[in-house]
Amino acid sequence: MYFKKLHVCFNVNNIFKILAFCYLSLPLVLGVPTSSFAAEHSHPDSNSEIPWFYAEQGIMGTVVSVKLQHPDKKIAQKISQDIFALMWDINNEMSNFEPDSLLSKINQHAHKHPLKITDRLFGIIKKSLYYSDVSHGAFDITVGTIGKFYDYRKKQRPQENLIRKNLKYISYKNIKLDDKEKTIYLTNEHASIDLGGIAKGYAISQALKILQQNAIKNAYITAGGDSYALGSKNGRPWYIAIKNPRDGKNNIILPVSGVAISTSGDYERFFIEDNIRYHHIINPATGHSATKSVSVTVIGPSPEDTDALSTTLFVLGEKKGIELINTIDGYDAIYVYPDGKMSFSNGLKRE
Repeated sequence: MYFKKLHVCFNVNNIFKILAFCYLSLPLVLGVPTSSFAAEHSHPDSNSEIPWFYAEQGIMGTVVSVKLQHPDKKIAQKISQDIFALMWDINNEMSNFEPDSLLSKINQHAHKHPLKITDRLFGIIKKSLYYSDVSHGAFDITVGTIGKFYDYRKKQRPQENLIRKNLKYISYKNIKLDDKEKTIYLTNEHASIDLGGIAKGYAISQALKILQQNAIKNAYITAGGDSYALGSKNGRPWYIAIKNPRDGKNNIILPVSGVAISTSGDYERFFIEDNIRYHHIINPATGHSATKSVSVTVIGPSPEDTDALSTTLFVLGEKKGIELINTIDGYDAIYVYPDGKMSFSNGLKRE
């Protein structure tokens, strides 16, 4: 479990000094070329004789990396390739950028009649609706109704009249699931689902099962802003860095083990036009990029839940976000702002 009792100080610089004993050199994503695989030198600690292996690929629109400890390089390679294959399978089912994906078929046809879907896609949509309920719509996968009109690479955004026209179609209540038949029905033909706020976390949770099935005790897996720290690194906790969302220099360093970590920020996919930052986390209530947060990190046992919660808390902003996370056992959050100030949920405050 992660170490909750931090000294609460509302400035990144001070926290950085307090936690300076941690391994500041440990990166979340190592600089290894795509699809490469290499052993890492170990510190002379517990299990240090077992080599570390690292691999990464570009999947689900981000970099997926796997770092694990195993005595046999070929087996370690096979495990990482199984994880990548799983994530490609999830991507090909749940990406709305893939025209032949099951999610694309839902968006194209599920308003005509109930559509039979896989158990895992049914499950992730059902989990999404749960977070829509508890957040009163701050988390809403039908935000894709407007999100599809943004292109951050090309710096394109929908005009205000297009947003106003489609805003009324954003509502998770337009999604109807049949638990018995495992079907989905969209009650509005204009509604479009986007699973970007939960799919990567779900993929990591499934990858974790592969690690456990192969008796891997120590590993770190990440997909963009979502990760899971399994076991330890050479007998010590994993140390994760939460960066200042603007300068990237001042970090909070947290020792963690056996938890998922998800960060949502306005600096991941964005462009700036007329001094306005347009980023990929859309507020379902406005159709515009959410403006109440700049970076939110959630820590807890389940990757798909931390993924959904970090998006939810980002949209809600500090006050309502902290109120919500304080009601969910086992999960905590950190808001970080450009000036270095931070806010913590109750579980991260010093008693």
